[in-house]
Amino acid sequence: MQRTTGSSVGLIVLVPGLTSAKSVSVTLDELYKHAEAVVIGEVAGVVIVNGHRYADIQVEQVLKGEVEPTVRVIAESTWRCDVSNAVQAGARVVLFLGKRDPRYLGARAIEHAGRGYFPFVGREHVRLLSEEVQLPAAIADEVKRRDLHAILTTDVFVRYLSTLD
Repeated sequence: MQRTTGSSVGLIVLVPGLTSAKSVSVTLDELYKHAEAVVIGEVAGVVIVNGHRYADIQVEQVLKGEVEPTVRVIAESTWRCDVSNAVQAGARVVLFLGKRDPRYLGARAIEHAGRGYFPFVGREHVRLLSEEVQLPAAIADEVKRRDLHAILTTDVFVRYLSTLD
């Protein structure tokens, strides 16, 4: 028989914010500043390569930076709060793009864990998919609600971005 002369106590401390991943809100200005490129284009297709999901974007207009006529973006969540998997084939979009990522065959990430993805609603409006992207006061009054999403006219959105250079 063994005799234990001491005691052991196990303690687990759960600290909010360290136990789960959470995306931090970002302003539209910050998205633009951190993006290597900003484009308007159409999602020509979504493909799976080596187990990863990518979207090929046919670029219609470059608002910032330099890109090829077709840009490949990572279209999957790379961590828990990443919403890059929202990219859908056939969608016309505004994308805020990061640098090429060699871990993903040189594809570009969508800035701020997918928050830099803004699909069009018709030809006249851009939909803001995330409440985590804060709009500047200069255009916040132009936002309208449709189907639980905020939408903004494309002209207002693009005109504002052009002031950030």
